[in-house]
Amino acid sequence: MADEVPDGGFPLTGGRRELDEHKACLAAVGRLEACLDRPLDDASTWLGELRERLSELRAILAPHFAEEAEGYLYTEVPARAPGHEAKLDRLRAEHDTILRELDGVSAAAARRGGLERHELREINARAQLLVARIRRHEAEENEIIMSSLWDDIGAAD
Repeated sequence: MADEVPDGGFPLTGGRRELDEHKACLAAVGRLEACLDRPLDDASTWLGELRERLSELRAILAPHFAEEAEGYLYTEVPARAPGHEAKLDRLRAEHDTILRELDGVSAAAARRGGLERHELREINARAQLLVARIRRHEAEENEIIMSSLWDDIGAAD
């Protein structure tokens, strides 16, 4: 069966699918970031939007991480570019850490009752750190994918 060829002109194999999924993940991260940049004046509205954005992000990240573990990045890249193996092991382990942090921020945002302004700021700060971690994580994975596709690694036949 031939691979699907998108508008970009090359098949959705060899890392392209992962790069496209990373774009979707980062779009959701961007929507979360936009929420975090809003003023905390109306706490209930802000928390409601924050919960929606965190839920959306989890719904994207959990299956992405599961599929990614079986995809090009974690199955083919180590064979093509063994020099990335240690970094890939660290990044794979980070998937669970990211989901736990996301769940922790979600739990804090889901607390019932009035939250004090300092508690809202703390939730915001935790979410900002999560955003930074996800952005760095996805950037490192993208760098490895691009390196595996474009660098002359001199792999054995």
